[in-house]
Amino acid sequence: DDLAFSDDNPPETLWEDSRLREKAALQWASHCASCHGLRGRGENVPELSPAPRAFGGFGIAMGFLMGGDKMRGAIFRKIQDGTKYMPSFKDQLTNEEIWGLVYFIEHL
Repeated sequence: DDLAFSDDNPPETLWEDSRLREKAALQWASHCASCHGLRGRGENVPELSPAPRAFGGFGIAMGFLMGGDKMRGAIFRKIQDGTKYMPSFKDQLTNEEIWGLVYFIEHL
């Protein structure tokens, strides 16, 4: 049930689901890689101003380590609601799919 996947309730075992990991990788390639790069580091993407956030680096890793679910929730909401420079995906992705992307980003 998608309602069980809210922005403040990340299932602890979500990333253990190999089906979700594979789906998240496809969602990333389809919705995110064109701006953030296939590996999330802005590689092989058009120059945008401001440049989209790069993932996979030390700062992001520390954010997940120190911020935990608070960091995950913030990224969930940015994907869901969008930002000034990034579109909202709430009408295209389910909460479960957005959480899959959050965990995908965490493991870049």
